[in-house]
Amino acid sequence: MGKKKSTSGKSAPKKKTVSKKVTKAALEKVEIRKKNHSKTKFVTGKNAILTALESASFRSKKSVTDAVKNCKYKAVELAPAVRMLFKESENKAVKLSESYAKTIKDPKEHREFFQGVAQMEKKERCAVIKGYRNANQARGVVHAMSQLPRQQCRTIMQDFVFDEKGKKDEKGVKEVLFWLRDAGAQMRKIEGYTPVFPDGETDDAVVEFFEDVADAISDAVTSIVDGLTEFFEDLVEAISDAINWVVDEVASLARALVEAGKQIWEILKAAAEIAINQVKKFVEAIKLIGKSFIEILEDVFAFAKEIIEAVIDAIDKLGEIFADLLKWLATKTYEFIKAGIEALVSIGKTIGNILFQAFKASLELVRNTVRALLEIGQTIGSILVTLVTRPRDLLNEVVRAFGELGNTLADIIQETVNVAADFVRDVVRAAAAIGTALVEFTDFVIQTTKELATKVVDGLLAAGRTLVELISTIANKSIAAIKKIVEAAFELGKTMVNILKDVFDLAVDLLKETIKAMLEIGRKIAEFTKAMVEFTYRNAARLIEAALAAGATIADILESVIEDTYFVFRKIVNGVLQALGPVADIFEWLVARGEDLASEIWRQAVLAIRFVKESITEVMDWALEQADAIFDRLLELVEDIGSRISEVIDWAIAVGDAALELLGEATERIGNSISYVLNYLENDFIPGIRKFVEGALRAASAIAGLIAWVANKTFEIMREVVIGALAAGIGLATLLTEVMLHPDQTLDLFIAAARDVGNSIQDIYQSVLDTGEAFIEEVTETLRELGESIDDMLEAAFEVSAGMLGATISVLFEMLGSYRNLTADEEADGRFVFGDAVDWNNTFIAKEGALNDIVFGVQDFVTRNPDSRAFVTGNLINFDIDDDFSRATLVHELTHVWQNQNVGPVYLAHAVSAQLVGAGYNYGYNEGPVDVGINIPNAFFTPVGTPPSTTLQGASQGAFTGAGGETVLDNANSIHDFNEEQQGQILMQYFVRARLLRQTGTDINRFQPFVDEAKAA
Repeated sequence: MGKKKSTSGKSAPKKKTVSKKVTKAALEKVEIRKKNHSKTKFVTGKNAILTALESASFRSKKSVTDAVKNCKYKAVELAPAVRMLFKESENKAVKLSESYAKTIKDPKEHREFFQGVAQMEKKERCAVIKGYRNANQARGVVHAMSQLPRQQCRTIMQDFVFDEKGKKDEKGVKEVLFWLRDAGAQMRKIEGYTPVFPDGETDDAVVEFFEDVADAISDAVTSIVDGLTEFFEDLVEAISDAINWVVDEVASLARALVEAGKQIWEILKAAAEIAINQVKKFVEAIKLIGKSFIEILEDVFAFAKEIIEAVIDAIDKLGEIFADLLKWLATKTYEFIKAGIEALVSIGKTIGNILFQAFKASLELVRNTVRALLEIGQTIGSILVTLVTRPRDLLNEVVRAFGELGNTLADIIQETVNVAADFVRDVVRAAAAIGTALVEFTDFVIQTTKELATKVVDGLLAAGRTLVELISTIANKSIAAIKKIVEAAFELGKTMVNILKDVFDLAVDLLKETIKAMLEIGRKIAEFTKAMVEFTYRNAARLIEAALAAGATIADILESVIEDTYFVFRKIVNGVLQALGPVADIFEWLVARGEDLASEIWRQAVLAIRFVKESITEVMDWALEQADAIFDRLLELVEDIGSRISEVIDWAIAVGDAALELLGEATERIGNSISYVLNYLENDFIPGIRKFVEGALRAASAIAGLIAWVANKTFEIMREVVIGALAAGIGLATLLTEVMLHPDQTLDLFIAAARDVGNSIQDIYQSVLDTGEAFIEEVTETLRELGESIDDMLEAAFEVSAGMLGATISVLFEMLGSYRNLTADEEADGRFVFGDAVDWNNTFIAKEGALNDIVFGVQDFVTRNPDSRAFVTGNLINFDIDDDFSRATLVHELTHVWQNQNVGPVYLAHAVSAQLVGAGYNYGYNEGPVDVGINIPNAFFTPVGTPPSTTLQGASQGAFTGAGGETVLDNANSIHDFNEEQQGQILMQYFVRARLLRQTGTDINRFQPFVDEAKAA
């Protein structure tokens, strides 16, 4: 006998019962009633069926059947009749039951009959069942059972599905299943479905019954199912015979079972236990009775997880949309999801597809799916590798799920490497896209290999992260690790230009480290400099500054572009200058490499610097401290590149004397026009002329051009030129010589300038002397015009030389406005002493008033006697206009004319010298107390004094006649043994003695040799 079903299984909800207390007496009464009932005996006299059977032959089934059919029996007589016959013969009871099966048409009669059967003994019940089976109405028994109360149904069911030995009666069970199938089919038909039965086996009576009492179907089916499952632990044994049915039959059976309260999971679990490969049929059958796959899954997931895989496999094979299953899972708890995912993996669904469908359902489902996959033994790598061709957003969410589930970024990347290294880029990209902190990536990069670091960087860049972000972040942990980022960038095909553009916005220190990393990994400085073409001047400068800070040398940087175009070179120079400031580094590089000054590189350097600095100031600043050749070349280049020379001049002005002087030198050395510079300075900075001139004159003998330029300029300009020339070592004489080539006002300006800058009149006369006194007249006249005092002029001339003094005095007197030739008397007096030794036609007498400063100036200087009036300058005898000069004085002064004409202007100097520092006039004659006065007749040509007289009263005998000087005269060999003034005295004394006093013989003999010497000159 089959196992009785355990109450531990799941079943349809049972109705609650209300318990009532039953007394012991009541229970005893019930037991007595049962015993009495079991002893009841049926009597034949009252049974119409038994009466009818008395005339029938039990050897003929037809006879028995006809007897029953023609009998007017009552339903209550059916069961007693069988029971009475069983007493006589089991076979008769069987045949009678068989006739019932064929003749009873009224369901109520069947019900009445089987209610009685349920109260029979087991053998009696079995006889009835056997009769029905013999009539091919086994299903009629089942149908009848369906109309009985549950307990009665169970009683008959036990006899129906088990044989005499208590073993399962396969035929009986099968008939029950067929009945349930038919019942289910009728329910489906009522619901609008036309069932199909391949074997064509249906019980017409059952069908008609269901059609007539459709409302009773549910109770009937429930009763049968209840009766059947009462004796089996589960549905496995109960429905095993239906495993080979077609789907539609299974659907009808399932409909009946469901109607009876059986759960979908129970049906499917039973099917799976019978034959796992038949689950698909049962799932499809359940679907046919109106249950959705979702309902099926709900039931199975809730109560039979062990068959989830089989059910899902069945659903999948039935072509159900996979996405719908995932959408359904998205609404369930994690336990549901895990079971579903595990089942999907087990039935061969790819992880990639599972995740993709989950992604379409919900992001939360993705996370739970990933969790489930990991919990069922999948690895991060095995999961990720399935997403290679899947949408990027899905990968993002899967990676997010890994993180949320406690996996580190390093775990995720390393797992990816283990299964698909080429997929690291996408995984990293996904991790970055979901907001993973950049520091997690950089921490990984620091620790990992170069190759893997490259893949990580690739992924980050693909995710939109920048090199700036990567470097800035990794630098917080390791400056050295910047190299890994840079190496990765190059490995990924980025050029130097690309990388520099990407990292340009880095802070200066990090930009420096980045470029340093580039150089350390072997990138050439030439590659770096060529990249500068892609940047603006400002940006290139910033990069070059960083490169220099990173260890690149100026020489390396500049050498790398020396063969490039000017524009590249200029940009690099700009960068160097912006980074370091001074231009010295550029030029010193050229000097260090031994670049020829004539090289085009020098020109390009200057041009670039001028472009960058927008001036040539720094170029010239540097040049100022270099050798002359470099300064000269840079000056040439500045002009060559188009800069105005005025820029250089302005620079020199701003720098000061040293620059102006050097500019002057260089201008001369390179052959530039000094006039241009001088003109510029004249207009903009006159004080600069002196140093420029000094420089120009130091470099070359440019005095001629210089004086030519300064001619007719202002005093201020001449002054600067003079200062510069003197500082350059040019003497006043040289300047004077050049000045005299340009008359007009040049000499005036020159002398005024010379005086203004500290040159004395003596210096000026010295310069005249140095020129051979060629310009004594012009210089003296100019000094007078400039207001110099006569005394100062004469003093200066005297300090220079006696000749200069004489010449100066001569020039001065020649400047007097009034003079005349000697009168005949005057000439006669002169001839008396000098004969033809004097050019009488070129001898003059000037008579000036007291206001004539020349006269008084010379007089004061020569005589040191403000009252003295007569003196000679050259051929000019000077007398005060108010002075009545004597004939003796005239001869004295004519001596000086004779001296001038025969000795030269130096006589005057000698005369002055004699007066100032020498013996003076007195060569030894009496003067002072020993002297006596005498009257000299005819001393004047016209009477003078009051009363008027031509006699000179009280004249000094010693002075006018030489008394007391005889010995000196006797001892002298020549008139030239005496100074110029003494000579005048000797010849005058001779004239007084011989012509005025009319002495002869010994009185004049000692004088005669001197007179003869004068005449013979």
